[in-house]
Amino acid sequence: MNRSKQSNTKRIAETLAQSRDGNAAVEFSLVLPVLAMMLVGIVDVGVIAYQRTDMFSAVRSGAQYLMAGGSDFERAAELVRNSWTEAPDDAVVTVDRYCECQQVANACSEPCPDGSAPDAFARLTISARVDGILKEYGVFASDVIRVR
Repeated sequence: MNRSKQSNTKRIAETLAQSRDGNAAVEFSLVLPVLAMMLVGIVDVGVIAYQRTDMFSAVRSGAQYLMAGGSDFERAAELVRNSWTEAPDDAVVTVDRYCECQQVANACSEPCPDGSAPDAFARLTISARVDGILKEYGVFASDVIRVR
């Protein structure tokens, strides 16, 4: 009788070893976490790309105002804030003026060493933290517009 139990056990083990009924489910359960993390990563990159595009688009709206002849820096900053649709609460928008003489910083109120007037520029800068699904990223956008 002991021998028949061994042969039954051996036969059941061989049957289970040859069965392929649950292979797909086991393989899927092993691959699913990897696929889920890849999907979350792709969505995270997409969210960050959208927010960066929105941010750079806002900088461009302020730059276009300045390039079209606008001279009110507060108005340029307001245009950037208004066109930035997904601006985070900690977003910083600055617009300032600086001058150069042959690519060397110079005070705007003083002439260049050669006696000519310095070249005036407007610098439009925005910065904010961009939140992804997995982590936060620091994104900084800057645009320099030459205005005379």
